[in-house]
Amino acid sequence: MRKVLVVSDSPALRETIDIVLGDRFEVDARSVVDAPARLDADVALVVVDAQSPVPAGDAAVLSLGDGRFRSLAAGRRRQYLPAAFDPQALREAAEMLVAAAPATSEASAPASVLQPPFLPAAIAEIARRAVRAPLPLCIWGEAGTGKLRLVHAIHAERGAAYLHVLSACEANAADILIPQPLPPRADVTLAVNGLEDLDAAGQRRVRAALEAGHVLDAAGQNCAARLIVTARREPAALVRENHLDRDLLYRIGVLTLPLLPLRERSGDIAELARTLAAALCDRLGLPKVSFTPAALRRLGNYLWFGNLAELEAVVARSIVFASQPEIDTRDLRFGYGEAMHAALAPSAASADPARAPGSNGEAVDLIIHELAHEFKNPMVTIKTFAHQLDHLQEGNGGQDEFARLTGEAVERMDAALENLVQYTRFDTPTPQPTALGTIVGSALGGVEDFVAEKQLALDVEPTAAQVLVDPAQCGYALRNLLRAVARDLSHGDSLAVRASGPASLRIEYPARAGRVANSLSRLVAGEEHGHEALPLGFSFAKSLIERNGGHLDVDRSGDVARVTLEFPPVGT
Repeated sequence: MRKVLVVSDSPALRETIDIVLGDRFEVDARSVVDAPARLDADVALVVVDAQSPVPAGDAAVLSLGDGRFRSLAAGRRRQYLPAAFDPQALREAAEMLVAAAPATSEASAPASVLQPPFLPAAIAEIARRAVRAPLPLCIWGEAGTGKLRLVHAIHAERGAAYLHVLSACEANAADILIPQPLPPRADVTLAVNGLEDLDAAGQRRVRAALEAGHVLDAAGQNCAARLIVTARREPAALVRENHLDRDLLYRIGVLTLPLLPLRERSGDIAELARTLAAALCDRLGLPKVSFTPAALRRLGNYLWFGNLAELEAVVARSIVFASQPEIDTRDLRFGYGEAMHAALAPSAASADPARAPGSNGEAVDLIIHELAHEFKNPMVTIKTFAHQLDHLQEGNGGQDEFARLTGEAVERMDAALENLVQYTRFDTPTPQPTALGTIVGSALGGVEDFVAEKQLALDVEPTAAQVLVDPAQCGYALRNLLRAVARDLSHGDSLAVRASGPASLRIEYPARAGRVANSLSRLVAGEEHGHEALPLGFSFAKSLIERNGGHLDVDRSGDVARVTLEFPPVGT
């Protein structure tokens, strides 16, 4: 597993980074006094705060709260994130910096998403030119083709100090600003995600940023900005349908990078699968795998509704459940059908107490089976629609909408299955004194998309409590619970996370979000074997919290529903 060195005198920061990156990297967190002056050769990334020196060496550097990179060698890979960083942005930045770092040997070199097989050769050449010439760039392609992954790769290759990804909704609602004060002359990559979702006001703001060549940060300073725009559809088609201003099309289309759907790149799929498998095995510390010719033919003939994102999920699942180093057709896990039933079936010899007969773990297994079963029908329906698009929607432009909806559906299903796989990796908890506020902060990072999309009124009350739990398991549990709650809330609803005791939390939200409250109440009351399958996140949260010696309770009387989580305090 790749190694990350964290240098900071803040125990909270060291612990938080360990929680956020610990499932992907071997994290070694040290104070400034204990940090080495020169890095060992196996360190892939150094994470420092504004007050900490950067050890000498070749590893990439991620600086939190300081974009100046004092005394770093000119060729050393680097990136800046604000002190109040987003956990997902930290994970993505770490992955990009490590993936883009020069390899010590050809055998261990990670494949760059700026090169084949991730991109066809002609498109890869455009991408390389886009790195060298920081002109406005438009990346467009169906859902799952890797648009934001390419944005991060181009940003990392440029070595710019700060990346800010702005949703179309944010651009529609307010002026384009960098939310943090930046150092003087900081180089910014500004990405606007979702060109087709920009309204007239959002388009004016994007055009103004292009004309000015800079944006303002939170301190009112001008920052030079390289603009990248992503779109699910070809921008010229948006102009023809009067959804995009023609002048803006010309301004953002100085460089255009189309990402083809995988169904039009069948010749690349075999090499893509091999490349993804090698990278995933290296990341997970698993033995290398290969594919039989029959398995590669099957992958090449599939219609990949979710494109690269779906292929990566299928390869990852197949590796996790593989029983031998060579993956054959019977080992491919497409996410539905009998193969997933077999892969997810509980073992009778399992020693996991959370899966003992009659326990809550049994309910989790039943839900997992229900999840796998329910995925089969939607996937068959999606495939049928895909084959019949030309006949069903001929001439009225509906094909693009069907493609978008099916792509988003596959992404949601893949995300649910990846969540499931992550849950199955949790073993016996390793309790350690942990700040409850750190667990809350990590979990809240997983609901930012729902908070932003629905403009929820989020009220978080700080807590200084120390609890004795496995922080990775409880952070994962709370994140699943918050996502399940936030998903069912309406636009503008309130969501509060408050301390309710020495080692407990209380989540409050409107009781009219009935599905959430009713499902939680039934789960707590032991009625989880009803006809309606419960949301997976609820069962995962309850199972892991109880496995860590905690307790979950629900009160849905009155206008406000309350979910109380109690954890073992330090000293018990």
